[in-house]
Amino acid sequence: MFALKLPRIKLSRKLLLFVSIAMLIAVIMVAVSVVRPSAAATDTDDEIVVNFGDQASSMYVHWRGPDTTISYGTDSSYGSSATASPPAITPVDITGPFWEVKLDSLTAGTLYHYKIGQGADHTFKTAPTGDFTWADIGDTGTTFKDPAAGPECATPWLADHWQQIADEHPDFVTHGGDISYANKCGVGSVHQFFQDIKPLSTTAAMEFAWGNHEYGGTTSPPAPKGTPPDRLANYKGRLTMPNAQVLSSDTATRLTHPGCPAVAPGTGNSCQGNDWGWFDAGGIRFFLWPEGGEPKSVVDAEAGSDPIMHAAQDDPNIRMIVIVAHRPVVSSITAELPLRAELNKAMDTLHGKYSKLRLYIGHHLHGAEVMAPRNGVTYLMDGGGGVEEVKFPASAKAYETAGSLFHSSHPSHLLGTVSGNTMTLQYICGPVFGRNPNADACTPGDVMYSLNLDLPAVPGK
Repeated sequence: MFALKLPRIKLSRKLLLFVSIAMLIAVIMVAVSVVRPSAAATDTDDEIVVNFGDQASSMYVHWRGPDTTISYGTDSSYGSSATASPPAITPVDITGPFWEVKLDSLTAGTLYHYKIGQGADHTFKTAPTGDFTWADIGDTGTTFKDPAAGPECATPWLADHWQQIADEHPDFVTHGGDISYANKCGVGSVHQFFQDIKPLSTTAAMEFAWGNHEYGGTTSPPAPKGTPPDRLANYKGRLTMPNAQVLSSDTATRLTHPGCPAVAPGTGNSCQGNDWGWFDAGGIRFFLWPEGGEPKSVVDAEAGSDPIMHAAQDDPNIRMIVIVAHRPVVSSITAELPLRAELNKAMDTLHGKYSKLRLYIGHHLHGAEVMAPRNGVTYLMDGGGGVEEVKFPASAKAYETAGSLFHSSHPSHLLGTVSGNTMTLQYICGPVFGRNPNADACTPGDVMYSLNLDLPAVPGK
């Protein structure tokens, strides 16, 4: 027997150091692979939107998709869950299933986390109790483009506008109507709108007033051939109006707007109710008024708002009353003067009774305009969501006659801040308008115009 002698290998210090480092890196990589978190959850449901409930302690969450449960709580461990139900009104533009759930016994002015099924973590804030920031926008449209639709339906910059508002982190958003323009740009616009707003609608409550386009009337130019008429059911079935009110013309048998055609096996109005509403935020009572072009809508809104404003006037915790509506009351643009006369009369009557009514935000005319206060009320127009530009008058006399202090046709939105005893309202420059980038040019994110409204002191402070 003999022993095999192997040669001894001498490793240099440099080689030993290299081997040691390589082994250490290998150990670290193995450890990281063991503890590396799984990929972030993604949503299997879409069209997620949050709305305020009737009280500051309740919220509604809406979505479309396969899941029926929601988990929620003050952090991402959640702790509570609820089961959704189909909405009372069913959208008809696309197949569901659609779901809504009311979350009760929440704490006002509080950030909550939620997820739908095993989807992504999202957040919402319940109605503010103190200082807050909110955004207002209207006349938006979508990023959907039917090849048969006209060039005015190509608005890809709207995705940037929604992200811009989301990056401002408002506590909630008000929308003044003319939402998707599906009756002009194609039925796919409805679903696309609720996809476009996801950066915002999954983080902040969104409160809508209806506009004339939600009624699905004919437009010029007409919608692409074969497009079914839009109808309010497509919005009432996806959104909840806080403290919802019903117009007198919205009867159980009304099959035209503000009602909707029957949906088999039913034979009556398929979207009755949720015509307008109101909510409180941080000592401000917001009204979401109905589309002013409807028969008796202004009369109904005035009569229905009267007792609610009366209660706000007598409540020391309510510091101001604000109306968000589709149609403007005052503008340098002279269209729709008969309707404006009706709105003016209603506003003068209500403000004559209730001095806390001090701000009216209209939309509809696809631009921004600030009017000098009239009879104690400040009138704003905020229809610059981006669907198309309005043509303001060329004559300086028109602005002088209307009391116009500022106007712009560039895409924009309002950012309102309540801080202490001041409400600050800023028009924020939106994305570049693709079809006319030089119109009222401004830098996105810049403040185009700002005004302050004084608020009475908070009781006890």
